[in-house]
Amino acid sequence: MYTCVSTSRATIKTVTFLYNGTGGLSNLHVINATEKSYPNTSSMPVWGVEDSGLVNKQITPFWGLLDPAFAGKPNISSVRKESLWLPGYTPWVYSIADSTMNIPGASFYTTIMAYIYRELLSGSSLTQEIHDYTGYAQFALSQKWLELGQTPTQSADIINLIWTDIAANAVVGTRGWLSQAPVSITPGPQDQSGPHEVPNVTLFERSTRYHIVYAVPAVLLLFLTLIMSLTTAILVLLRRTGLDQMKWFLNRTSLGRNLTALLYSDVSSQQSTQKTWAKRDAHKLVTVALDRPYAGSQLGIVTCTQPKEDTITSQRLINGDGLERSE
Repeated sequence: MYTCVSTSRATIKTVTFLYNGTGGLSNLHVINATEKSYPNTSSMPVWGVEDSGLVNKQITPFWGLLDPAFAGKPNISSVRKESLWLPGYTPWVYSIADSTMNIPGASFYTTIMAYIYRELLSGSSLTQEIHDYTGYAQFALSQKWLELGQTPTQSADIINLIWTDIAANAVVGTRGWLSQAPVSITPGPQDQSGPHEVPNVTLFERSTRYHIVYAVPAVLLLFLTLIMSLTTAILVLLRRTGLDQMKWFLNRTSLGRNLTALLYSDVSSQQSTQKTWAKRDAHKLVTVALDRPYAGSQLGIVTCTQPKEDTITSQRLINGDGLERSE
């Protein structure tokens, strides 16, 4: 088991490039990158760190190369050295992106370091915003970690490689698509008639897809509704149905109208208007017994103005005696 302690250091390197002058940046190659050497101390760069008076838990200080003329200014700590050990506090972070800072150079190194130690090396659930560095799903990466894990010195390179890969993707800029043709540095009008490469732009948009199988019940219901609507329209045009017909059937099937028409047939009608029936027939008393209904408030007692013989006739109609049927 190895115990690791990590910190970040800013240095200046001497980089050797090779460029043949054609093809744009695609033909630019890095030949060598070495630590910059200084002949004496006075030629070393001056590094400056913001001194706000607050502790590192409260603020992430700015840092960078400083003009020697500002080395003695207040609120700035300066040092003349070939490199600078970067200050910073390791916060409890859950993402490689710092949403509280709009200057990534001030805190990107501590944010990435905290993310590596807390998320990648702690065994907690990883978010989907970063590549899986555990080697669980990649055999080549797993073999790489096994080889580097043989000695303490090589084991330290595991964290260094992960940090460098994340930092390179976080702070290295990209070239825009202003023009793909090489720009001439010679004065005079430029030829804009040459072909330009059009960037491939992929448009991402949200869309909702519906499985047509789930629409079968709705289509069947719509089809039945359409048939019923067409049938009703045809019957209305042929005057086989309508509001008058509906009203007639409602009056014929109304329980109150049926009872008063049977028991008070001389004065009550099933097809009388609503106002007429409510004024003339709605107050009539009907007793609904287990065997049959009776006109009046109770069995054998008639409280309406109808003659007794008419009441007896109505009861005979209810009992089915003396009914005339026509075929």
